[in-house]
Amino acid sequence: MTIPFSGFKGTTLVDYPGKVASIIFVSGCNLRCPYCHNGRLFQVDKKSLISPVFLMEKLRERKEFIEAAVFSGGEPSLYEELAGFIEEVKESLGLNIKLDTNGLNPPFIEKVSKYVDYFAIDIKATPMLYSTLLGADMSSDEVRSNLMATKQFLETQSGKIVEYRTTLYPPVVSLPFLQEMSAFVPRNASWYLQQFVAATAWSKEAQQTPPYTNSQINSLANSLKDLGYHALVRN
Repeated sequence: MTIPFSGFKGTTLVDYPGKVASIIFVSGCNLRCPYCHNGRLFQVDKKSLISPVFLMEKLRERKEFIEAAVFSGGEPSLYEELAGFIEEVKESLGLNIKLDTNGLNPPFIEKVSKYVDYFAIDIKATPMLYSTLLGADMSSDEVRSNLMATKQFLETQSGKIVEYRTTLYPPVVSLPFLQEMSAFVPRNASWYLQQFVAATAWSKEAQQTPPYTNSQINSLANSLKDLGYHALVRN
């Protein structure tokens, strides 16, 4: 299977906190979150895909002024071959590596952990809602099992940066749901709550959904802090 690389941004100051990075996007996703801002990556014309040779050349050209490479999507963990490319970037260029993933493929996370310095896990909703509202082709029990395995593995990864993040789309995220979702978030990880942006949402329904107010978001974060989680608001 060819890795569907579908985007490259030479310089980003926000996708790897504290480091200047390049970001590589892969297309394809095993979810269909209605609020997704990268819905264009669900499917991409094969003619527009980028070769791994081109990406390596671009990263090598920028090696003197970037510190990291970020792999995002879409969902990177869909492609086992990506592990080899991540290894090549790490070993040949010595860059810090960040992986953005939904955490539903713990074997992939374990496979690349030797080369990844920063894991960012998007925890979307309660397990039940993955299939009913987010389009996951797996049962709630499978979602629960995979998210728990990801959590348990990442808890063992000393020296790695691990963050969890949740987009606060009101139909799928409320305080009771966050409390249920907290079972899949390590206590030692930062848990970022981020605003849902209707204007860039994939579905028309989401585009017409009012977001939480800033005060509501802060209240949700404080409720998680009361439960002992390192909850933060990301603007």
